[in-house]
Amino acid sequence: MSMLAEPRRKTQQCFINPRGDAWSKDENKFGQKLMEKFGWSKGKGLGREEQGMTDCIKVLTKDNKKGIGFKGSDDEWIKHYEGFESVLANLNSDNSKENSASNSAANSDDESKNTSSLERRSKGSRARVHYHKFTRGKDVSRYNSDDIACIIGSKRSKQLADIEATQIKEEDEVGQQVKL
Repeated sequence: MSMLAEPRRKTQQCFINPRGDAWSKDENKFGQKLMEKFGWSKGKGLGREEQGMTDCIKVLTKDNKKGIGFKGSDDEWIKHYEGFESVLANLNSDNSKENSASNSAANSDDESKNTSSLERRSKGSRARVHYHKFTRGKDVSRYNSDDIACIIGSKRSKQLADIEATQIKEEDEVGQQVKL
């Protein structure tokens, strides 16, 4: 038989203090004696007003994959995004008042060029570099406004509020029908 990485029989390890509480119950610790000389006693916290922790630090198991300092709010970034969105809207409204007449003709030409789909441009080119699935996946002109809003994440909180309002209305209607 070949050599194994570890012995066949594992030896059982027996510890003198399996819970680790002998250390906390020991009265002859140097640090504890020193602190008791300065007026500290068991049950008091550390600090000037004795407001600190009174228990020992305990090890807790982490059974999820969330990072340290995780907060459970999923839509926090949407609030931040909407704040920037409102600032940009204010800046655009100021600039649009000044340059609305001069830029209107130039913008209409640019929009007509941008709306041609990537698929049509790829078919029209001499060197067919793009594959069909690639062009369909990258073609944003095929998306409707709801799809684009979901991708960008804009106005998500408003949509959530609308959904909650409709659910409340439906619950009220069901409650009224049951009473009748």
